[in-house]
Amino acid sequence: MSIQSITSSLLVELSLQEQEIFSGTGNVIAGPIWNNEDAKGKCPRVCNSVGLKWDGNWFTFDPGKNSVCNCN
Repeated sequence: MSIQSITSSLLVELSLQEQEIFSGTGNVIAGPIWNNEDAKGKCPRVCNSVGLKWDGNWFTFDPGKNSVCNCN
């Protein structure tokens, strides 16, 4: 996969993320999350910062750099 293809995919994902946030649910980028305990500390704040609540789920899409909290 080329850098250009990866960049395009990320831009599409970010656009979808913005749409989900405005519809009341979505994935919010949280920076690095190292494990479940770390997520429990970060995700409630991250979701709250966009007026949503953390649903307990998260994932990493750029190891060591960026993870996502699932908010609704």
